[in-house]
Amino acid sequence: MIGLEALIRWRHPEMGLLPPLQFIPIAEEVGLIEQIGEWVVRSACRQHEAWRQQGLLHGPVSINISASQFIKPGFADAIAQILRETGVPSGQLELDLKESLLMHDPADSMRVLDELKRTGVGLSIDDFGTGFSNLGFLKRFPVDRIKLDPSFVREVLSHPDDLAVTDAVITMAHKLGMKVAVEGVESGSQLALLAEHGCDEMQGDYFSPALPVDLCTALLQERRELPEDKRRRQSAGRTLLLIAGGAAPILLPEGASCRLIQASNAVTAFDILASEEVSVVVCEQDMHGMSGVEFLGRISRMYPRTVRIMCSDNSDAALVEDAVNVGNVFRFVRKPRSGEELAATLEAAFAHHESGAARH
Repeated sequence: MIGLEALIRWRHPEMGLLPPLQFIPIAEEVGLIEQIGEWVVRSACRQHEAWRQQGLLHGPVSINISASQFIKPGFADAIAQILRETGVPSGQLELDLKESLLMHDPADSMRVLDELKRTGVGLSIDDFGTGFSNLGFLKRFPVDRIKLDPSFVREVLSHPDDLAVTDAVITMAHKLGMKVAVEGVESGSQLALLAEHGCDEMQGDYFSPALPVDLCTALLQERRELPEDKRRRQSAGRTLLLIAGGAAPILLPEGASCRLIQASNAVTAFDILASEEVSVVVCEQDMHGMSGVEFLGRISRMYPRTVRIMCSDNSDAALVEDAVNVGNVFRFVRKPRSGEELAATLEAAFAHHESGAARH
């Protein structure tokens, strides 16, 4: 655990615990947002210092900043004053600023960011990818971190475009000297895939849901660490992923010298591919969730080194053409009567994978 994000909730006497979207817009309308924002910063800093004094937290706490706070004259001075009052070292506070906020008036944003940077606090662009950033300004903003919006993570396991955008943002940020954090991580498969693509930091319910202070204190006291093997896709030599759900099963040769992983649908297969380095994937055209051609086409973009084979009872010319042109298959084979008929094809596929040949 490298840090925490402070979140606000309203414990309403009748409606229970309310998330920010249900009361922050009202606070903005009635002019209370600046007072609430200042209270959040001061409260988070006080709690951070308490944890720091107990030896429980050594990383920063990040806080979302509203537009009203950001544009208020003297905002940087107010942050510096809170740091002095609470005793929090400036490097232990990070301010999250929405992309849309910064791009509303880039020149003025640059001025405020420079003032904040002189106080020593960390700066990050929150919900990156939801606005339309001017890259010319982005490269000049003195920010330390980009936080990629959760919308890109939801489909990153199964949609090549989402993975491509995520990969491009990570590459761009690193070249600009920024770190990348991804919000909304909910599974170990997402963690492994994003880590492989160079993501520096992640947060989300996979690690912990939002917690009140007492439960967060208990979590910090556990001093959890993520095991090293959870931080990357697993590799175990020759690995075959078989996706089969049709009436006539795909029969594999007995004693095949590979590790076999089976899935009954595309969703499970995508999850496996994100967490395991698969050498060869074999699927049918008739799959649960999507066609084999579409599935293999996505795999060819997301995992180009994985060799793709399609098995089918149907050898219609149009299907074969789609498998080659869309699925970029290594082989299209009629579903064999016995497993032995697949042995030579699989051996050739594993050899092709091990040769490191391009597979786009």
